[in-house]
Amino acid sequence: MRYFSLLILLSLSKFTSGQLVFTKFDNVVLHDDFSYVSNRWEQKNTSAESFITSENAYVLKRLKNSYFAISVPKLADQYESFELITTVKLEGIGDNRNPSAGVVLKAQETGDGAVILEIDRKRQYRIRIMTEGKLTTLFGSDNDGWSKSKFLNAGGPNEIKIRTSGNQYDVYFNKRFERTFIESSFDAGKIGLYAGPLSSLSCDDITLRANAPKESKSVATGGDQTYTELALVFKTKIDKQQQEIDQLSTDLLECRSNLTMDTTAISQNKILREENETMKRQLVKLETEMETAKNRLSYLESMKADIEANTNGDLILNLTELLAREKSQNDALRKKVTELEEKLKK
Repeated sequence: MRYFSLLILLSLSKFTSGQLVFTKFDNVVLHDDFSYVSNRWEQKNTSAESFITSENAYVLKRLKNSYFAISVPKLADQYESFELITTVKLEGIGDNRNPSAGVVLKAQETGDGAVILEIDRKRQYRIRIMTEGKLTTLFGSDNDGWSKSKFLNAGGPNEIKIRTSGNQYDVYFNKRFERTFIESSFDAGKIGLYAGPLSSLSCDDITLRANAPKESKSVATGGDQTYTELALVFKTKIDKQQQEIDQLSTDLLECRSNLTMDTTAISQNKILREENETMKRQLVKLETEMETAKNRLSYLESMKADIEANTNGDLILNLTELLAREKSQNDALRKKVTELEEKLKK
């Protein structure tokens, strides 16, 4: 009966054009503008995927032409109802001209389940369910589950907003309501970011608002709670300051490296470029002369053939010697051209 009800809800959700979620979410659970490296988000770089905070953005890359990459921030609780807003930009890796990436909703701590909403650069989106590492399209199989949206920007960036209350989800693109869907596989979970095969997602802002988590953990009260919050503020400021120090140290090393650059090498490089241009001009001149010699040689060979037909011995001998000299000059020109070409290659 449960699965029958689920099928009815899924079928109805395809035709739902109005919002279903009107809950007001006041509690900011997560906000990141990635102005500094935080231990909340994983940082790693392998041959398969890369998660890096750089230049005020969190960049998630899947470097292989298979599977996908998911990054989930470190949050203490799972949430059943929430509002997620993030701004993302997509880039292809290698020869992939249509990357896909998006957000993860209600990710399970076991790692075997989540709802994934992804977009591409053709102004399309699709919703898929991940179970045990496999992705299943939620709505139909036409066009592999992709749907067109007039609210998405082809080149990006795009703002994605998801509002969910229980099993009901409202989807917004760039502050415009796109659609509603109903999905009841997961009661609660965490949020995250997703990148498809050979795809890169750059996220410069993400905010999660929610009310009470599904299973709230006990918190300190009174003075202990105030101390915990104060310690968190200081820890955040210290992390940001350390990031700025590390960046300044890197910039200082780069400046010192530039100051000690070998000026002799720069001068030598200029001389070599000038010599290279001179050899190029000589090469063009020799190629022209060689082409002229080839034409003259062809003419003389045709004359020789005509004279041999008339059997004039003395004239044939003189022309043979003349022809030999022309060939010798032609070979000498060819040798010079070859030598210049070899010099230009070095």
